[in-house]
Amino acid sequence: SSTVKKIDTLIINCTAVEPYITSDEILIRTHSCEIIEGILIALRILDIQKAVIAVDKESLSVAEVLAEAIVKKGASRAITMKKFKSRYPLGAEKQVVYSTAGRVIKSGETAADAGVSVHDAATIFALREAVVLDKPLIERCITVSGSMINIPGNYKVRLGTRIGDLAEECGGLKGKAARIVMGGPMNGTAISDMNIPVMKSTSAILFLSDDESR
Repeated sequence: SSTVKKIDTLIINCTAVEPYITSDEILIRTHSCEIIEGILIALRILDIQKAVIAVDKESLSVAEVLAEAIVKKGASRAITMKKFKSRYPLGAEKQVVYSTAGRVIKSGETAADAGVSVHDAATIFALREAVVLDKPLIERCITVSGSMINIPGNYKVRLGTRIGDLAEECGGLKGKAARIVMGGPMNGTAISDMNIPVMKSTSAILFLSDDESR
């Protein structure tokens, strides 16, 4: 029987995973101290000593606010930061683990098999809210974008909100969208029903024109 490898490193993926999606970046820039608190809580839960935050070299504002929050929370010994040149698919889990910890996740294995636990900023933020505020996951920050939506931006949205209601709240559509994507343009899912709700895994809703879709 294979031996289960003990998790010894927590990786927080703060790289831009896909084009359009900036919800994690906004969350980090506005709630950096809460995210550092969430990382410290995760370390305690996992009973490990170190965390590494992976960030894009180009996202200077993200790196700066996180560095300031690490110092403010006295977490410099436990949390370090690594900066990477942004190129797709750097944000994918296997690439992040290899770039950050130098470990290879083999086919059929998970990050845990390589001794690491990987999470994004939104998950860490939600963990902190659950532990500190006793708040369940009832809402999340998502990117609403694409050239067919009137008021694109990052919005705090209740889970279960219909996509049609979300579009209306964002000024409505400029016309019929050639494609509506739940998630990013590379790995998201094209949908045709505006009654589909926002879920806990929804990072973005994109209303794309014909040119963007191509």
